[in-house]
Amino acid sequence: MVSLDPELRSLLGDSEENQVERIVQERSSRRLPLRNLVFYVFDSLFSERPRWRTLTSTDSPLQSMLLGIPDPRAVCQDNGLYVKILIGATVFTGLLQTRDQTETEQLRSKFFDQAAPFEREGIVTIRALKIPIKPISLFPANTAAGQIDYQHRLVASARYFERFGPDARESLGSWYRDYLSEQRAIVQHIPDLDILLGGMMLGKRVVIIYDPNAELLSVSEFISSDRSDTIDVRIESIVSFDELERRKDDLSRRSLLRETRFAAREHRLYLRWGHPYLKALEEIQLGVREVNSQLGAPYYDATLATVESLERWIKSGISELRSLAERLHLQREFALWLGPLHAYVAYSLDDPRPNWVRDGIIVQRFYAAESDRISVRCVPATPDRKGDAVFDQAFPAIDESTHAFFETSSSLVFYLGPIVGDPYSVI
Repeated sequence: MVSLDPELRSLLGDSEENQVERIVQERSSRRLPLRNLVFYVFDSLFSERPRWRTLTSTDSPLQSMLLGIPDPRAVCQDNGLYVKILIGATVFTGLLQTRDQTETEQLRSKFFDQAAPFEREGIVTIRALKIPIKPISLFPANTAAGQIDYQHRLVASARYFERFGPDARESLGSWYRDYLSEQRAIVQHIPDLDILLGGMMLGKRVVIIYDPNAELLSVSEFISSDRSDTIDVRIESIVSFDELERRKDDLSRRSLLRETRFAAREHRLYLRWGHPYLKALEEIQLGVREVNSQLGAPYYDATLATVESLERWIKSGISELRSLAERLHLQREFALWLGPLHAYVAYSLDDPRPNWVRDGIIVQRFYAAESDRISVRCVPATPDRKGDAVFDQAFPAIDESTHAFFETSSSLVFYLGPIVGDPYSVI
């Protein structure tokens, strides 16, 4: 006999429940009542008696799973599995520890073998990530977005919203739909980011209530039972935010993912939200920084910088910034970046010192040119460690008819931080 608890039954249709019963009866040698499908899938893990850290019935981000653990960084640098199993509209998250990488791989294989028949039937979806986990890098998206200053963001926001005209219902609904789409597009480009961050595995139901007379806006995100997103925009009176809270039923309160409420004067409404891509990237950056802070800052120094790696990173950064300027309709503002350019990059490494992280200096200058070109040169360290001296030593005579339209000078460790995923780096 197979017995699923009521909460789990509500996640499965009749045909799925029958499939679960058939699969369990075929594979289980024990004819004991099965209380929960999740624990059956995890049964192979329990049989090995791993030291469980946490098991939740939510799509929990890694950092929330580590709350309450005395030394979370030790867990992330240990061995184990970070697991998510999706059943219906629920994501179960598990974090467990193993003795070594061999045991981790054995446990992972048993886990997927146990879940395989349910995955083939489309009843569950399983994702597992081995620990230790390397810090996440959002490069080059993070550094490209760092070039978009406040005024550029205002322009990008205004140009995005102007295509909708005065129709608040259309503009609010379209913005949120684009925001969710941009969020998932960013996540898809970074392996396993959807596992480490919460709220990424399920569809969402968004309810937006806007009262133009009272100048109030309420945005609520709920977990959806469907894989697709639904956006419900309502233009109606808001007596008070407390009154909105009283409208919710128990199911809405349980499925609420997050909620935002604020005063929304018409001329400031859209500026607060900004462009959907920049807003999506900003929130993912916050989540990544929290995860990386738990994983611990990676060890790195200036020796990561070579002529080849710098050429690759700078080329990638230019390409990303050009793509971003097109996406934000900032072609006019970034015309020099979109045209052919010559990038001059000079760097030097400090002499190594015992018990010190080796640093250095990097200088970048960009000129308009007839075709794209990147020139990177390494020079010996200068006594005064100034950018101009390093650049002049690397490029004593530059044949350029114009001034550099962009230039920057920084320490090499500061430059490398956003590339390697250092949570304490500043862009």
